[in-house]
Amino acid sequence: MRLHHSPIAFTVLTLLVGCGSSGPSGGGHGGSGGAAGRAGAGGTSTGGRGGIGGGSAGSSGTGGSAGAAGAGGSAASGGATAGASGSGGAAGAAGVGGADTTGTAGSEGGAGAGGSSTAGGGGGGSSGGAGAGGAVACTPADPDGGTDAGGAKPDDFLFLQNVTVTTLAGGATAGTDSGPLGTGTLSNPVSVTIEPEGSLIVTDFDSNRLRRVTSTGTLSTVTTSTMTSEGSFTRPFGLGWIGTTLYAQTDADPTGMRGPTGGTIWSIDRNTGLATVVLANVGRPRAFAALSDGRLVLSDFVNTEILLLNVTTKAVTELAGQANCSGSSNGTGSSARFSSPQGVVVLPGDRIIVADRDAHILREVSLAGGVTTFAGDGVEGLIDGPKLSARFSAPSALAADASGAVYVSDTTAHRIRRIAANGTVTTVAGNGTAGFMDGPGNMAEFYGAEGIAVTADGSTIYVADGTGGSDDPVPYNRLRKITIAP
Repeated sequence: MRLHHSPIAFTVLTLLVGCGSSGPSGGGHGGSGGAAGRAGAGGTSTGGRGGIGGGSAGSSGTGGSAGAAGAGGSAASGGATAGASGSGGAAGAAGVGGADTTGTAGSEGGAGAGGSSTAGGGGGGSSGGAGAGGAVACTPADPDGGTDAGGAKPDDFLFLQNVTVTTLAGGATAGTDSGPLGTGTLSNPVSVTIEPEGSLIVTDFDSNRLRRVTSTGTLSTVTTSTMTSEGSFTRPFGLGWIGTTLYAQTDADPTGMRGPTGGTIWSIDRNTGLATVVLANVGRPRAFAALSDGRLVLSDFVNTEILLLNVTTKAVTELAGQANCSGSSNGTGSSARFSSPQGVVVLPGDRIIVADRDAHILREVSLAGGVTTFAGDGVEGLIDGPKLSARFSAPSALAADASGAVYVSDTTAHRIRRIAANGTVTTVAGNGTAGFMDGPGNMAEFYGAEGIAVTADGSTIYVADGTGGSDDPVPYNRLRKITIAP
């Protein structure tokens, strides 16, 4: 498999396996309280000073313990009052993530011979300051799916009727040629989106280009790796819109370097093709979608979290999931776990739907960070029907029509699925064989199928059907068109 489809292929990605842990040593222990003062003849004595708290805290350790308080002075002969007790030692400063300890109070003074004595005042030990929190540990969470409690279930799917699959652009041979179907070529198309004018923009991963495809299948180039305001436009994948402004994501930063946090969001001038950096080193989101307020929801498949990006202020906010802490569980904010969040789409009311590929499930995320199951029971398979009992096999790209129906590229099943607004899952096209074949939906074959787009009325679906990241040359470099007749 190519590097762009397998995060473990990056050497630098070995950093992902370490979750936060505490630092090495704790703070030093506080010193012992000072000895009581000696009684003066006929006079008074005072307690010794409390010991000073221990040494400075070690990083990420526990705080130093408090110094013991000084004992009260013994009473003076001749009836003087007892010496005041020593002050409690100050607590050692807490280490990073360490706990505080409070100083011990001083003991009272003894009575003077032949006279009354006054108890020494208790020394008040002060607490050490709380240490700054260390890195958040990756705490495993109980999975909310993936258990076949009722035993293995056979595939059970229902094809949508009156579906036809054709090839709109590209072919078996990889390339960057412009022209109509049969002449124009693509090189591993991975995402597709529909322009307001009705034409299509395709991310051509292996050629580092954005391509335009007309409704009749004529290919041309919009953006190349060098058509940028700065740096290089390398390894493009995700596409999305804020209004009529097109945005694209690359796996690499503007220097061309790739890593677990090196992804970049670009704005694209669709007339000139100029790509301008919005924000570099934003993680590794392979998909994004716009909220009603113009922020982008980023689905970071490498760092296993969902982020919000304000393209004006460049502020990035963590919405759900915990960075570098994968799993499969619902929850709120960082208590939720994602396995490999890929496709994302926003439904009316800012309902965020995420395809958690390796968990075989679709999740819904609220703007408050609450994560719930949208579709799938978490067991890999192919079962249509009510969405919560349906099964998927590595759901990746998502798209939605105006009715709220969600379309899913079920990549290892090599099928395109639909979740209707009423919650019913059906199979739109793909017979389950990895390959290429046009024809009726139930006979068609797909190979990579990593990107999809759908028209507002749900009658036409476009599929970026590339190589799936194969290391070996394979004859799959096409943009497919699925037509659903009434």
